[in-house]
Amino acid sequence: MFTCFEVGNYIIISTTEKVAITTGILTKYDSETIEICTDRNLKYRFSNSSFIIDSFSGRNLLSLCYGNLAMLFENTPSTNYLRKIITGQIPPEFASDVAIDLKINLSDVQRNIVYQALNCKNYMLIKGYAGCGKTETIVAIITSFYKIGKSVIITSNTHSAIDNILLRLKKNGIQFIRMGKTAKMMSEILEYSEAALCKNCQTPEDFESLYNKYVS
Repeated sequence: MFTCFEVGNYIIISTTEKVAITTGILTKYDSETIEICTDRNLKYRFSNSSFIIDSFSGRNLLSLCYGNLAMLFENTPSTNYLRKIITGQIPPEFASDVAIDLKINLSDVQRNIVYQALNCKNYMLIKGYAGCGKTETIVAIITSFYKIGKSVIITSNTHSAIDNILLRLKKNGIQFIRMGKTAKMMSEILEYSEAALCKNCQTPEDFESLYNKYVS
């Protein structure tokens, strides 16, 4: 019997070759089998692999979140600035000196958002209901920054959200490097992963030359 597990545990699944290929919830177990519900189909890519499962309590993640929150209360100019943004004491600031010909099929609202993003000095929030075109607008913003020689960092709380944007950038011919674990990436993005692009790098200079291609 798997005495260290309970139904409802958050489980990290690894193989003997790769760590943390996915996570899931333990739904059922007995003396011979264990059932875990995940959002990934492991049947084909890992059909010949042996799996390793670990229960995750979340304490380390919670500690990291608390640590990041605590850092916001440090008495430094940068954290003071961030606190004022979060509490609404510093509004977004916009210039009016960046102009670009947007040869992209956008609505008037989306086009206006792109222009505001290009002229934003500090931060900007885009809000909208599901399906209103936020992802398309974000892709247009990134493409516009790329055209004027700027580099962009894309972050999200999910890997799929990042890859959905990158798939559209790929169609637009935008160069990018996908950071993170390849096991979490869509197959169409793997050739742009850090692991794939760095496989022929032999020296620190090789790595520096590669990364400089993606940084303005």
